[in-house]
Amino acid sequence: MSNHPVITIPLDQSAHLLAQKFSLRYLAQPSKAEQVYHNILCICAIYDYLSLNGFEANLEDSDSWDTDIQTLSDVADVLVVGLGKLECRPVLPGSSTVFVPAEIWWADRIGYVAVQLDRPLQAATQATILGFLDQGYFEASESEQVPLPNLKPPEQLLQYLELLQHPQPVRSFIHLSRWLEKQVEVGWEAVENLIKSTDIRQELAFRAWDNNPESVVRAQLLDHQLQLKGESVVLLVVLTPSNDQRLDIRVQVHPVGNTQYLPPRLKLMMLSESGEVMAAKLGEPLISESRDYPQDSFIQLRRFTYPLGKRFSIRVMLGEASVTRDFMV
Repeated sequence: MSNHPVITIPLDQSAHLLAQKFSLRYLAQPSKAEQVYHNILCICAIYDYLSLNGFEANLEDSDSWDTDIQTLSDVADVLVVGLGKLECRPVLPGSSTVFVPAEIWWADRIGYVAVQLDRPLQAATQATILGFLDQGYFEASESEQVPLPNLKPPEQLLQYLELLQHPQPVRSFIHLSRWLEKQVEVGWEAVENLIKSTDIRQELAFRAWDNNPESVVRAQLLDHQLQLKGESVVLLVVLTPSNDQRLDIRVQVHPVGNTQYLPPRLKLMMLSESGEVMAAKLGEPLISESRDYPQDSFIQLRRFTYPLGKRFSIRVMLGEASVTRDFMV
């Protein structure tokens, strides 16, 4: 049995009348008739639950309302308008699993809901949502019998559907460890291709990044996003392999073009994967800001060391404008 709190939905006479209507087609097949009766009750319960919570559902266009598909398959779906088909799988009292036939794993389902029905079936007055599985569950499972503890909590079903309605943008990460293998994303170039100032290039060459031949330096031009009115800056990232599968990372911002100085109050900051400004070991935020006077020729963050797989973001801001780059070590 699932350990999550459950959600109970009343079953009225109209649900039983629909279940009888469909199951009467299979009087010569008692097991099929019972299967269809189960499925229709589950569908009606989930249809009512979705409708009460602001989701538009459609029964007529679902697979389970197509008598040909119903005859050939064990289907129990309800079409959630604008999202797709949500499978409603019956669970009898005392069962420790929910049966999800393999034939519907790849049938464009957006999820699978486990619904418990009371016995005797024809007198059931309520259905209970035990939990659900998201659409990707069967990518990692090959069993038609799903243990009830594997279900996600039923109270998260509506949140899940809302996320499907308003999907979050997919973040594109820049894979820093691949730079060491000369696999560099488009838009990241050698410093000399972007920074034309002789003085700055000489300074970068002089430092030679601690004279470490394994260091990799790449830069990206930032201009339009920051509304710099004809000026441009570059975001510069320096990688140096460290011990134990870690990378030392330096981040700087430099001017390019005809100017040797950054715009005043340009900010460079480091963010966690959740978007919060990160702090150095001593507790101060990892933020650097260019000065009004004397003007800065570059700004940088403290050097930091991260293991492979670590994610973070770098943001450059000027006033209300900003540009963010997401990195994975």
